[in-house]
Amino acid sequence: MATNIKLRKVLKWYHATTLEAAQQILDCGYIMPNANQMIFLANSKEDAGFFMNARGHKEYAIFQIHRRNIEQKRLLQNPATPNMLTAVYVKPIPVDAKDIKLAKDERDFTHGISGVELITEGNGKTGFHVDPSKFIQHLQNKIGMDNYNQFTSLMDAGKQSQAEQFLESKLKDVYQAEVEG
Repeated sequence: MATNIKLRKVLKWYHATTLEAAQQILDCGYIMPNANQMIFLANSKEDAGFFMNARGHKEYAIFQIHRRNIEQKRLLQNPATPNMLTAVYVKPIPVDAKDIKLAKDERDFTHGISGVELITEGNGKTGFHVDPSKFIQHLQNKIGMDNYNQFTSLMDAGKQSQAEQFLESKLKDVYQAEVEG
């Protein structure tokens, strides 16, 4: 019950899609559920655009949907990604041209690693996949060979928690230097 109350407090929902799909939506007048009979909704434009950006779309469309266009009993909490695509809706949603905004998004969710692919499973779970050799090369370039060797030594010694803390600390140092530089 508490989940539905939280969802009911949201006044506007957002749904991001490709420019081509947005045109089809406008032509039809409805955002239609996908093959799994779901429409993913976020409670912010930034979160709605995350998956479009991570799939390589730097330009996409975001539909703004007012609460009055949603039947609350058809709006479900999305348990797979509660921090982003907050809800799943299971019926077509009426929209028109006043509900759409074009977005240009320069965020980089790959952290500069080439070959990163976004993987989304049918249940809404999301992750990233990258070729291990490209990831190793990226780490070596970011933190330097000495730090990388120290990280792998800790891992090889079975000190995973210590290795993760070490790596996180070194990446924070690199990030801070990039921000200041």
